[in-house]
Amino acid sequence: MMSADKMAKYLNGCEVKETVQKCLELLKLIPEDSEVMLSENIMEVLIDAVSDAEVGLIEFLRKGGLNVCLAYIKGPYVGLRLKACRLIAEITQNNYPAQDAAYSAGLLPSLIKQIDTDTEMKHAMSAISSIVRGHPEAMKFFVQNGGPEFLRRGLRAESVDIVIKFAFFVGNAFTDCRSLKGDIRAVGVVAILLKRIDKAVEINEEYLVETLLGALIDIVDDDNQAIEECQLPENRLRENLRICKETYPPSPCSDLARFVQILTDKLFNGTVQDAE
Repeated sequence: MMSADKMAKYLNGCEVKETVQKCLELLKLIPEDSEVMLSENIMEVLIDAVSDAEVGLIEFLRKGGLNVCLAYIKGPYVGLRLKACRLIAEITQNNYPAQDAAYSAGLLPSLIKQIDTDTEMKHAMSAISSIVRGHPEAMKFFVQNGGPEFLRRGLRAESVDIVIKFAFFVGNAFTDCRSLKGDIRAVGVVAILLKRIDKAVEINEEYLVETLLGALIDIVDDDNQAIEECQLPENRLRENLRICKETYPPSPCSDLARFVQILTDKLFNGTVQDAE
């Protein structure tokens, strides 16, 4: 089988379009259970090629690149699954035709199942977010086919980076999909956010607090049950908002103070002080 050096020579001097063609040809020739490292290296070349020029992205889609990604995501090798997720996120972000192609290729069900490790969830969330944001049909499919449970798992992860990534998605992805927020609330996301906020305030993780508050604002929306849940004294939101107000002054580089004020006005009549 071709070595890394031979691969470099094989691709040397190729234009972007030809690089994508040759990479996909090589990936289709390499047996799934051998030369995994070589396949990972080729995927890395593909990621660079499709991010450098639109012609590379178009050729990737035209030559069946999404089917290659789907096969790797379903496969047994973590490294290839992660590379495939990175590649999908790269080609679909802010690109509706690529989003539509990825959705039509059936990538979402397999991405939602990437929950074995925090790293896999993080990469899968990047790919999912790039596919569904701004694509109403894909977003609806995500929510109705295991998406809420996927988000629930990510928000409960040990890693702060994972929680931030998932909370950012919750706080930004449903602005134009208000009808789907109930499905997210139904799996207990509000309760999880309140607990994570309590812990984040306790350990003084400023950016985590900011991201969690932003997620809470968006997912609570105007839902009476969610509002009442936030107002319960045992959930300590009012106390945590008071601590945030005292600890984090307004800053042009942060939305934290603004989020605190929005929640204070919405839930506690504009004051973080307990009633006498």
